Amino acid sequence: MRNFPTDVRFNPITNIANSLTTKQTYSTTLPPGYDFRDLFFQLLGGLTVAMIEELRLMANGMIIQRLSATDLNLINLFYNTPAYNTYTTPLLFLPQRRLGIRGGIQSFDKTALALTTGSSKDLAIESTLNAGSYDAQGRGIASVQVEFDINNTPGAGSLQIVPRAQVCDPYPGGPGLLKVIDKFTFNALVGVNTITKNTGLKHGDLLHSMCDALILIPPTANLTDFVMRYNNNEIRRRSSDENLMVQRQDNLRSPQSGMWVIDFLEHGYGDEALLIGPSATNMELDFTSDAAEGITVYQVSLGYMFAQA
Repeated sequence: MRNFPTDVRFNPITNIANSLTTKQTYSTTLPPGYDFRDLFFQLLGGLTVAMIEELRLMANGMIIQRLSATDLNLINLFYNTPAYNTYTTPLLFLPQRRLGIRGGIQSFDKTALALTTGSSKDLAIESTLNAGSYDAQGRGIASVQVEFDINNTPGAGSLQIVPRAQVCDPYPGGPGLLKVIDKFTFNALVGVNTITKNTGLKHGDLLHSMCDALILIPPTANLTDFVMRYNNNEIRRRSSDENLMVQRQDNLRSPQSGMWVIDFLEHGYGDEALLIGPSATNMELDFTSDAAEGITVYQVSLGYMFAQA
């Protein structure tokens, strides 16, 4: 069994039109016989992240990660990953692992919900896209697709997206723990706002068992005075400056202008994720905005496609 990461390259998307003025969707299917650790997309012929209005990672036809490419690049910068255009060939990174975790990857028993090795404070609860592995009931990820919504392409050049990945052989027992990224728009008012399950937050189900972060990206507004409540208890109250101060500790994070992150793993300990699965009854975020506008919100969660035996 190949239990070390191996680089693989998949067939490129080559039919991307020049001079697009309306959004077109392009897709590629990845072979399911891999445990995908990380996905990379080479952008060739003059493609930029600004031209990819949205990308969607799908497992068994269900969207499990959804972001604009510009926002994905910004989020990667927050986790100290180089910008997509740092090197000669632009390379957009879509990690399936959790980034910014101390102590590397530990072994996690998904049935006992406990470590089998290592310290609990080093827990990474490794998330990967384990495709082609099936549980005792025959359930697994049989198909993996990536969709790209592309617009405003250059008038010339051979435009291509080349999918690449670091993979291992799939581990037995089914898909295991997935990274899930939900995207929604919250229409903020000037003053205090509250995001709840009714306005976009996800909790109370297996696919959203743990929350790593909430990410807010407004068009122009400045945000501050964050108050997080969980199961009707206040667990965090910070100004924007206080949030930045904590997240800059230990050089694990690089906060980005125009993006505010409620990061439950800010100290680098993977076991500090917010438990938001079926036992969670309430999850709310208050914040103050100085402008009335639609704010893009990403919720980064970990969860399971199927009930665990």
